[in-house]
Amino acid sequence: MGAAAMRRKAMEDAENGVAELRKQGMEVVTDLDRKAFEDALKPAFVEYAKKFGQDKIDEIRNYKY
Repeated sequence: MGAAAMRRKAMEDAENGVAELRKQGMEVVTDLDRKAFEDALKPAFVEYAKKFGQDKIDEIRNYKY
């Protein structure tokens, strides 16, 4: 119960923070090219898998909140 409340609070803070940044004139990108982003991160994922294990990387990448 506490973890769920903390996640809700973190999401609210993130949303409010983004709204405040927009209000102050910052351009916030929400529609990014996910494929290009993932392709750019492939070398990092390979290194992290060596260090922490592929199972951990998969768990993080497949996490649904």
